[in-house]
Amino acid sequence: MYVNIRKRFVILFTLLFVLSASFVYADGGDGSGDGDGQGNGLNRNIPLTLKSSSVADGATDVAVNETIQLSFNKNICNITVLSNNRTCFHLTDEAGEAVSIKLIFPDTQVQKDYRREVFIKPAEDLDPNTSYEIAVDSTLIAKNGMTLDNAHVFSFTTGTSPMDKENAILEKLGENVITYET
Repeated sequence: MYVNIRKRFVILFTLLFVLSASFVYADGGDGSGDGDGQGNGLNRNIPLTLKSSSVADGATDVAVNETIQLSFNKNICNITVLSNNRTCFHLTDEAGEAVSIKLIFPDTQVQKDYRREVFIKPAEDLDPNTSYEIAVDSTLIAKNGMTLDNAHVFSFTTGTSPMDKENAILEKLGENVITYET
């Protein structure tokens, strides 16, 4: 009798473990656009879109050393698309001249929760009281192969002060990032 109860307990425990693990993987997904994490392609045809920017179009009094965070609806940080995506972000001054930037992508093998973010940081402080534009090319690609719905360009004007704190997410990521300088 003791053996039967023990067997039932082991079977029940194993079943509960397997079921709970399947919910975890289905909820998290892998950023490929599958939607259910099972390869069924439920969200595969939804275009890659820019969801938000930490600096709004037309913003003024932006810190001269601002780190700009762009958030997308799909995984743009996977190693399979980084060689393309690192060429899709541009910062230009009011004369249309390119400004050197650091593009910072979370390492998706370590920081899976931030696979839809990119951070743009000027290589040097920007000039105060100056207009700048950020451009995101329509050739930006998600891990599932979808390209950006359309190119995005937005402008902002710097103030005179530097920011006193680093972007909270970027600070949390620490060294778990991949950085490119342009």
